[in-house]
Amino acid sequence: MTLILYHRDDASMVNNYDPGATPYKFESAANTNPSPTPFQLILLFSSFGLMSIGTVELGWQAGFGVPTLLMLLSVVSFFLASSFYVKVKPPKASLLTGFAQVIVASWRNRHYEFPSELNVDKVYHVVKGSTQEFPSEKLRSLNKACIVMDPRQDLTPDEMVVDPWRLCTIDQVEDFKSIINLIPLWSTGIMMGVHANTTSFRVLQAFSMDRHILTPTFEIPPGSFGTFGLITLMFWLILYDRVIIPKASKVMANPYVCTL
Repeated sequence: MTLILYHRDDASMVNNYDPGATPYKFESAANTNPSPTPFQLILLFSSFGLMSIGTVELGWQAGFGVPTLLMLLSVVSFFLASSFYVKVKPPKASLLTGFAQVIVASWRNRHYEFPSELNVDKVYHVVKGSTQEFPSEKLRSLNKACIVMDPRQDLTPDEMVVDPWRLCTIDQVEDFKSIINLIPLWSTGIMMGVHANTTSFRVLQAFSMDRHILTPTFEIPPGSFGTFGLITLMFWLILYDRVIIPKASKVMANPYVCTL
């Protein structure tokens, strides 16, 4: 967990917050969260109760069977309500097919020489209506996928591509570059995904522990061990909001806001 200190700079930014501008001044009265509704509280406590009772009293069959039935019900409801969804027509060509064409075309054209700056506007294939006239210099080897070596062989009279697996548009190349640039960002979520799918492992660990506390008759249900993380987070939020923020504001001689 990382704490970042932001300076409260401009009082005029309270009601008109712009993410690209200086972080707005924090006013506790204007940033209070509404209290949970009775329905939310009932849902929260009933989830904890079903998780504990189903695992301890009724066994793993009920502990896993009830969530499975609820998931099945949600899937059926999802498809039954499909007529109410706003459906967007997919593009004529598949996006994945376009990415594959960029890879194949760049490999087949790997022996091509990059055009000089004087003739660059006559070499790259630009689709009509595109706002991109030239490919970027990032991942430059992929730019060979949109190089037009011979317009008479590569393009039809109406400037359509003859072989899309040898010649692509600049838009296809740039879209593929954008996906490649996102791969490092996606990879950072791998461990988070692994951690999110280990909840049942914690329950199995709890089964092997001595869960008695205070008296021999009181035993903490193994399915309730996940609540300790929430309780810890709750106390931490109180600590940082009531202790860390005032101390940081006093040390820095300016009001500050701590964000996760």
